[in-house]
Amino acid sequence: MLDGLRDQHLPAGGRHTDYLGRVGKRYGDDSEVLAMVAEAYEREGDLLEAARLLDKASRIGQLTLRQLHSLARGRHLTGDVEGALQALRSFFDGSAEPSGETPRAFVLAALNLLQLLAGEDASGIVADSPVIAGAPPSTRAAVALRLDRSVSECRAAIAILEELIAADDAAARERDYWSSHLAFARMAVGDVDRAAAFYEDAMADSRHRIGVSTAFNAAMADWATTGVSSGDSFRKVLERIDADTDKAWMLGNANALQSVSVARWFAGRDDDAGRSLEEAEEAAGRYEISCWSYTRVPRRAFLGHCAEIRRLFDGEDVMPACVGR
Repeated sequence: MLDGLRDQHLPAGGRHTDYLGRVGKRYGDDSEVLAMVAEAYEREGDLLEAARLLDKASRIGQLTLRQLHSLARGRHLTGDVEGALQALRSFFDGSAEPSGETPRAFVLAALNLLQLLAGEDASGIVADSPVIAGAPPSTRAAVALRLDRSVSECRAAIAILEELIAADDAAARERDYWSSHLAFARMAVGDVDRAAAFYEDAMADSRHRIGVSTAFNAAMADWATTGVSSGDSFRKVLERIDADTDKAWMLGNANALQSVSVARWFAGRDDDAGRSLEEAEEAAGRYEISCWSYTRVPRRAFLGHCAEIRRLFDGEDVMPACVGR
């Protein structure tokens, strides 16, 4: 009977759930069997029954990481947010050891659910996670790149990226990519001197084409370190935009349009700046990266940042969070 559960050879037709129900009752005090029955229910599409059995199994014994993730999903479906967070804390605590390497997509799925349930800050749970620390570099980097919704999440991302960049086995291309994201995260937390140093080197690097985003971030970093915005720096951004024949990257991209509006304003293109800002507001989705904070913020906060930028356009003395932090 148990081999059928392991190998997914279940009876045909409507007898599936009867069979699973009988196994669940017979082995109701065996956490391993209950977890296996729960996984079978999950394959059948009955996530609520799977969650009920996993919840019972968790009170008897220890669940695997995959089972903890399923438990968190099931509790979320039933509206038990705190219970789901508890399961995710156990997942990232590594209290259940994985039977082999945890797949990258699986870790990211757990992180996505955590960020959905933890409000705007999941860093307290993932910052010292043994599961993340023990993951391969590609997985750890993918986690770091998703920790961008608050200053504390960015600090957690910085810790991961700094360690990855320092590793001897990191390839040059990976180091460059991770270093770019590290500088962006440093802008978010107010470590503007080191961010500015990175962007200054990037602007002077003749080996690579200097893109719009690098030029814009360099101008913002210069503003952050000196406290004075440089029209020359932002004009370099517009030079790259004007030279780009394909501007599809800007269409419907709230962050790009918001950034372009700031660059156009400081470069003296007032009317274009206002139009770009309106387009940014119209394009804003549920969450957007904001050039005003260098974090991913909810739509309401993004629109609030756009309102501050409009005040700047109106002549008020306002500064972005990344400059004043």
